Amino acid sequence: MKELELNRKYAILMIVLGMIFILFFGNMWVNRNQEISKDELISVEGTLSNQLELKRKKSVGSSMIIQLKEYPNINYKIGRFSTSGLKLMTLQNNVKMGDKIQMDILKDDYSKIKLTQPKTISVYGLRNDKKEFLSVDNYNESKKEDRNSISMYLILGFSFWMLGYGMYLLMTTKKNLFSLSENR
Repeated sequence: MKELELNRKYAILMIVLGMIFILFFGNMWVNRNQEISKDELISVEGTLSNQLELKRKKSVGSSMIIQLKEYPNINYKIGRFSTSGLKLMTLQNNVKMGDKIQMDILKDDYSKIKLTQPKTISVYGLRNDKKEFLSVDNYNESKKEDRNSISMYLILGFSFWMLGYGMYLLMTTKKNLFSLSENR
């Protein structure tokens, strides 16, 4: 009887985890082709106040922080999806501290610039007067490739397996409990 109760709890846990995974990763998969349009962006110009370098972290990938003299409380971040489309060598060879740059950020994030609290804002485009180093099109393409990767399909498949196996366990446990109660 205790074994059946333990199997029932295990089945419920599998069902709940399967549903959570399906909701989380399924949402990512459904929104995989959602692109950021140029109409959603606004350009911010300023003077570069830090040295540009790409930092790599094992868990989240590569990123770059950009700081401007005009907005000292804001860290502009070129994140994981944008770094693959970033022309890094061209950027590092052509842009130094004190140079003017323009960045494209979401219009919704633009309102955060006026706040005095430190903020991190994602960058979707980067250029100076002469060259473009990153565009929103590169970001959209990188995001689409990541969301269509084989690992995404494997994770979704595993999530559905967890849900199905949990339901199977729950049904067999109920059937066994019913059989036990009839035999008494």
